[in-house]
Amino acid sequence: MSQIKNSQFVVFGIKTKINNDAPILSEIIHEGIEDGSINTEFPNECAEIFMLLINIWINPVLFNRTISETLNRLKFLQILMKQLGVDIISDKLIKQILEKHSYIMEDKVEKEN
Repeated sequence: MSQIKNSQFVVFGIKTKINNDAPILSEIIHEGIEDGSINTEFPNECAEIFMLLINIWINPVLFNRTISETLNRLKFLQILMKQLGVDIISDKLIKQILEKHSYIMEDKVEKEN
């Protein structure tokens, strides 16, 4: 967790998500556009904003969020992406993310004590 205090590490993570992971998500979004399950004019931009928000804004370690606060942000992101025509965040995914974040936060508390 000490890496999270290193701004270069954080910026590297952001750049990696945008440069490496967003194009993969963009391809999936393009496939959804082709099969009609996704309706957006901005697949690349949606992929990038999703990566930024899910990996930075929702990150409980970066912002020291509670599970309840994280849930609110995930629900907001779910609605936002749906309004953008990219309905990719299911309730099941939200549950999985919360479980992972609970584990991360428990681990963080143990290391601080």
